[in-house]
Amino acid sequence: GTAKLFSLAMIQQKSNSYVRDDTIFIKIMVDVGDMSKVPIHIQQLLIRKEEEALFSQQSIETDRNHDNSNSRQSST
Repeated sequence: GTAKLFSLAMIQQKSNSYVRDDTIFIKIMVDVGDMSKVPIHIQQLLIRKEEEALFSQQSIETDRNHDNSNSRQSST
């Protein structure tokens, strides 16, 4: 499904706010209403895993930005 999220034409517009520098930015809201049926220790474990994954992704992006900045400086 991306066709259900937004149209391809919307993404391809030059003035859209979803794509910058060949990177797409979308916000997704997830209903975790059924999480109440999961034991609390499992909920906490799942939350920690999500936090770790998010932190790891942010670290990778920070490293890339730092590397790109250094390569631009060294080429000038």
